[in-house]
Amino acid sequence: MIAIELPYARNTHRQRNIFHDLGEPHTPRFGLTMTDMGAITAWAFQLSYALFQVPAGMFGERFGARIARFVALLG
Repeated sequence: MIAIELPYARNTHRQRNIFHDLGEPHTPRFGLTMTDMGAITAWAFQLSYALFQVPAGMFGERFGARIARFVALLG
């Protein structure tokens, strides 16, 4: 199980950190501070999690936890 979830954890870590790597050079171009970028990123993650919680929960209830976890790992 660890061998399956380790690449998943590495991938999610990369996805979170890419916003910093891509956002920092572009913030002056759009007139934003790093604080503004942090707020935008936080709202984006919060909104995406909120929007996908209900469909993911319905999928998990219908097909079971094991299949839902497997589909989530496929990403």
